[in-house]
Amino acid sequence: MGSSWINSHEIDRAVEDMLQGRRSSRSLGNVISDAIRNSQPRQSRSIFGGPAPSEPRERPGEGQIFEQTNDQMIRKLVDLVWIEDQTKVAHLGPLLSSHDQAVLVVATLNYDNAFELAGQAAGVTVETGIGAITDTGRFPTIEKGVYLLKLHGSIDWSLQDISPSPEKPLASQAIQKVSTEVMRTSGYRPALIFGQRNKLTAKGPFLDILAVFREQLTKAERLTVIGYSFRDEHVNEYIGQWLNADRIRKLRIINGEKFAPAPGEFAYQLLQLPGRVELIPSIASVGIRDCFSQTKLAIQTEPPVAPSESAFEKTQIPSHDVLKAPVN
Repeated sequence: MGSSWINSHEIDRAVEDMLQGRRSSRSLGNVISDAIRNSQPRQSRSIFGGPAPSEPRERPGEGQIFEQTNDQMIRKLVDLVWIEDQTKVAHLGPLLSSHDQAVLVVATLNYDNAFELAGQAAGVTVETGIGAITDTGRFPTIEKGVYLLKLHGSIDWSLQDISPSPEKPLASQAIQKVSTEVMRTSGYRPALIFGQRNKLTAKGPFLDILAVFREQLTKAERLTVIGYSFRDEHVNEYIGQWLNADRIRKLRIINGEKFAPAPGEFAYQLLQLPGRVELIPSIASVGIRDCFSQTKLAIQTEPPVAPSESAFEKTQIPSHDVLKAPVN
């Protein structure tokens, strides 16, 4: 008889390493593939020395083993990025109190709920715009609070299939926010964009959110990037276009002391522009504290357990953005 097993501890470590920037998504994929392959029933030998008849082996991406591994990954991801303790997002407080405009615009690449929780703690409305974007392709209008652009999705977003109707004759998909209980149920699949390099997808609202991000970015004169590894090509392209479009625009990069891009990389090219690009070798919480005060306009999002991602803020006068993205 054959046996099957999955090295759950190895997958847990691999998922956590990826979220903390210690492992690439491709490396995580290799771990998962190995786990599925090793979990296949082992063939026994017949009395004649050949392999005994057995059931067809499952292929990666199919069957119970893949679903079990997928469930395990999602549960681990929820445990790592869903935050319930408001003290873990206290470092975002200065960002919510450092602007004087009615509406603050933030773009983040994180999957967590850090900024939503910080807004709740501060009594500030945080609008992701998911309902309106799904219905109209546009962000809703608010008079006061925070626009939160979650470019790569959110752990509490679920992509739902919408059947044709008289009003909308073609089948479509929409994002719905779900409860913590739903996130922890077997079979839950959050609407997230994984992987490095070009993280674009036509499914769901992601292209619409990216378009809003680009529109808001063009209104800024200064961009502050926090904890971003500069490995997302579409985000880098927007930053490059933004910087090239006007000599008055300036970029500020807040990253740890180990941030040292190699020659030829996009981040390395940026650092060759003294006077327009400034590097602040600090972790996010220290950078936020030091750079943003009541007299300075800016914003950022730094998850306490997930990799940093991208957040950007638009202020009125002067226009100022902040971009934060995950370290891959």
